[in-house]
Amino acid sequence: MKKKTLFILLLFLLCLSWLQSKLSIFNIPPLSGVVESTEKPTIDFKSWWDGNFQTKYSKHEDETFGLRNIFIKIYNQFDYTLFKKPHGEVVIGKHDYLFQGNHINEMTGWNYIGDEAMKLIIKNIHTAEKYLNKNNTLLLTVIAPGKTDYYKEYMPEFYTKRISNYRNYTAIIKYSKEEKIRILDLNKLFLQMKDTCTYPLFPKQGIHWNYYGMAIASDTIIKYIETENKINLPKISWTMELSETIKGTDYDLGDLLNIYQKLLPDKMVSPNFKITEDSTTAKLRLLVIGDSFYWSIYNQGVFKNVFKNETFYYYCSSIIPKEGKASPFVSDLNFLKEIKNYDVIILLQSSGNYGNPGVNFIQTLLNEIARYDILYNIEKQKILNNKLFLKRVEELSSNLNISQDSSIAFLSDSLTEVILDEISKIKIQMRQNPEWMEYIIQKSEQQKKPVDQIMQADAEWTYKKNIK
Repeated sequence: MKKKTLFILLLFLLCLSWLQSKLSIFNIPPLSGVVESTEKPTIDFKSWWDGNFQTKYSKHEDETFGLRNIFIKIYNQFDYTLFKKPHGEVVIGKHDYLFQGNHINEMTGWNYIGDEAMKLIIKNIHTAEKYLNKNNTLLLTVIAPGKTDYYKEYMPEFYTKRISNYRNYTAIIKYSKEEKIRILDLNKLFLQMKDTCTYPLFPKQGIHWNYYGMAIASDTIIKYIETENKINLPKISWTMELSETIKGTDYDLGDLLNIYQKLLPDKMVSPNFKITEDSTTAKLRLLVIGDSFYWSIYNQGVFKNVFKNETFYYYCSSIIPKEGKASPFVSDLNFLKEIKNYDVIILLQSSGNYGNPGVNFIQTLLNEIARYDILYNIEKQKILNNKLFLKRVEELSSNLNISQDSSIAFLSDSLTEVILDEISKIKIQMRQNPEWMEYIIQKSEQQKKPVDQIMQADAEWTYKKNIK
């Protein structure tokens, strides 16, 4: 009788799962985190006989069967309750404090890029600082705090025994002092404040700073910029209220566990801020290049109210749009022309990205400067070979009492900007043309080069072909 009952129950679950996949009877929430998704394959003679269709179809069915998310959460809950075993990139510490793998790798030095590589990165930041200073633009490198350092006492002993002094964080601080770049070490600040703060600066079940930590970080960054630029920005004042509702990223690692039990959080606060300004306050234009640690500042509208305008380059790839003006990808911009629009540029990265300060912004900037110099020399040669332009150079040198090179730079600068604008337009056309993008991706795979690099090269080639 028991076997018959069990058989009927399993048959019922199978039928219910099939009906759910076809009719979506129940509203089942999706799993948190990155979830694999395989498109349903289309059948053809070749894929059928070589077995690719069957493999892809089976994988698609495994990922989409009706009650999958429920069964996964039940399985994960059993593992967590009985064995304290997490799924996903989550590490369970003492008293249910949660941590994440890539941040632990930073603290243990397992992802250390090495002294020479870090020296080069910091030297490049110093070069970028000098270039931007000529445009009266402040470049500030902000080291976001790491939860693994802040809550070191709650980490599993397996990891605390492996804490290393040879890590990206210590190398950044060391070589930044040698190169004397502008750097704001919020990791050090959070550790100094830990024992005196009214509330914790990190949540138990989240990897990002909580709203109280975000408020401290925002206020510190604003004051640093005021000091460096010798100006008064609009004043920001904060009030904190205890909250019973989990907000934003305060439970993002808890969500990644994908279990039914809600873990008990630490004290949670809800921030409110007020902006005051007068005739002495300045409004600067701000660009932030960073990772997910900036989202809470952006979503709360903190810097939007302090600065004249705010643009966010997420991982120096996607552009978080400004009001009334948007471009989907940084690689589509006339880069050098765009960054001249800002008074302050902030590079903000969390501990998982200490090995790549500025998440490729610095290298992109230096590459564009080098490309600009090449284009400038091409335009300079055109001018010297053109009698009309040469006459204008001589007139300009005489009228303004400047050198021939300065006159050529003045005349060729506008020509170079036109070229860069045209190349940016071609890259936008590429993204809007699926066939063109498919060709670019295939070429990238064949040559084993980044897609953006292939796009840039092809856009320059297309531009040269069009003007012939």
